[in-house]
Amino acid sequence: MPPSMTAITDEFAIAGCGKTVISSTIIENLLENHLKDPKANIAYFYFDFSDVLKQTVEGCLRSLLRHLSARELPAVVEALHKQAQERNAQPGSDALTDTLKAVLQQAPLTFLVFDALDECKEVKKLMEKIAEIKRWELPGVRILATSRRELDITKAMDALARPICLETKLIDEDIKTFVKQSLRSDGPLERWSKDAKAKQEIEDALAAGSNGM
Repeated sequence: MPPSMTAITDEFAIAGCGKTVISSTIIENLLENHLKDPKANIAYFYFDFSDVLKQTVEGCLRSLLRHLSARELPAVVEALHKQAQERNAQPGSDALTDTLKAVLQQAPLTFLVFDALDECKEVKKLMEKIAEIKRWELPGVRILATSRRELDITKAMDALARPICLETKLIDEDIKTFVKQSLRSDGPLERWSKDAKAKQEIEDALAAGSNGM
């Protein structure tokens, strides 16, 4: 059985470069392979420090519930909505969490993707919430979380997930390989392939300037 939770961290100083591209690619792949499967659910949330609506745990929970209700509105979500209308108030974190648990318990297979944990303004609360979801031990739930390598997040994730670290130096090697191939093949860089000095300068400049992107 695949691991119930995987954490991807990177060493990039620039937000939204490596990890978000990977999580977006994974989401696209999941949608492509499971969108027609009535038993599979997919929900994701991108934290974003430039958008106040994408920085909170409650905002994340609401978004997950919206995604999980896209095909068919679960009765528990409908009940939560009616309750909120009667009270004329948004449901709190506890109510959202209880509803999320009920929805996940009813689904045979669910993929949850949390991107850029480090851009949440409630990191401690977020890590506690993810740990709570993990403690439910729901066999049909698969979780992917991405983040820059920040100490509090890394420590929390070490106890929760199988970590995968994206190291800039490793990605730079891949970039160098790509540039070398481009210099040898037909293309805009091919004309420099016979000039060893220029070729080396191009390789070094592009790899250094990429900063792992």
